[in-house]
Amino acid sequence: LFACQQVPNDDEWLSEEETKPLKIKVRSAENVEIAYPLYLYAFDKNGKLAASQTIVDEGKDMALSLTDDEYQIVALSGVTDDYQLPKDLTLEGEIKLSNIEGAEAPLMVGRADVGGSRNEGTMAEIALSYVVVQLNVVLKNVPADVSTVQLSISPLYSSLSMGGEYGGDTQKVKVNCTLGEDGVWSAQPTYIFPGSAAETTF
Repeated sequence: LFACQQVPNDDEWLSEEETKPLKIKVRSAENVEIAYPLYLYAFDKNGKLAASQTIVDEGKDMALSLTDDEYQIVALSGVTDDYQLPKDLTLEGEIKLSNIEGAEAPLMVGRADVGGSRNEGTMAEIALSYVVVQLNVVLKNVPADVSTVQLSISPLYSSLSMGGEYGGDTQKVKVNCTLGEDGVWSAQPTYIFPGSAAETTF
């Protein structure tokens, strides 16, 4: 008895494209400290996720293994439980605020477009910028018989896509204030997405 095996053609051995490490360098456009963990995502020209990496602390090597193609690299910093990352990781996937009180930490995002052919020494540099607004509340001359103060602000965007577009249903954020010894009502700074209309209602 004889057994035979069909050997693939040479080009079939090479059907799977070779990947190369794309080195990533991240900095803050505002020259502030970058919050870790840092999340890196590479999306192909169809907006689909091609590679990702989570950097837990400063000093770790940052590189994504990618084929020779066009990609958009997205970096996220300041992601806490106050932000909800998209379940569907595409460029259209939306980052949302998890509650109506805003976030305790600011979210920073950076992007870089990477071209086709490259060598193993190619590096993409990404500048992180804030994508949220800091809300500070200080209210004076509130009548003495007032026992509770809450500020609401609307309409606001409720989401930011991985591709950088604000959207979602309009949102109202509510902030509870506390009374200080000086008679001034104030709240801890909170971070929200920008207003979605020409006028903002307080």
